[in-house]
Amino acid sequence: MKKQVLVIIGGLDDERMIVWPVSWLWGFWERAYGIKVVPYYMFWHKTSVEAFERKIMDAVALVKGLKSEGYSVSLLGMSAGASAAFNAYYQCKDQVDSLINCCGRLRKGGPEIRIRTLDLAAAGSPLFRKSVLSCEEGLSSLGPNDLAKILTLRAALDEIVPAQTSVVPGARNVLLPTIEHTTSIILSMTVFSKLVANFMRRSWRV
Repeated sequence: MKKQVLVIIGGLDDERMIVWPVSWLWGFWERAYGIKVVPYYMFWHKTSVEAFERKIMDAVALVKGLKSEGYSVSLLGMSAGASAAFNAYYQCKDQVDSLINCCGRLRKGGPEIRIRTLDLAAAGSPLFRKSVLSCEEGLSSLGPNDLAKILTLRAALDEIVPAQTSVVPGARNVLLPTIEHTTSIILSMTVFSKLVANFMRRSWRV
């Protein structure tokens, strides 16, 4: 079996991924599943919108570098990081073995969304707005083989991300028995982590 690595792109507060207890998750995944975790930071509140393409291509370079080292590579985006993970995937689909959306927004959403709007969610990060709009534009380019690599996870009740902006038709879309945005992300990476790991292992069969 190939060496396995999971590149995780965090949400709007991704700087917190640097410190414990969030960093504890990385060790958990290696102990529980033998999967190495490599975090990638968008620094949503610090990075200018003009640097969007550079940040995405840096993520692509990370994926290609890990692939060249003999790893099977999966991408996972938490919350805001999901749109960035998808944008990176569009640029290196042949290098990515699976792609997971963990409670993240992939599209702006229609006029029926009046409270949890993209404008409100991205008020403090123009980079996030750019990422979501770019992600939505790229979804139509995904073919059946691309969609087979994608898993989306969404909460039964999420006060931040509308469900209809999180799913991908044709992919495997899972509704978790959870409520609240942050809690659902934590449970996805711990209590429901076997679901994610099993999907990734299916994608990694050679």
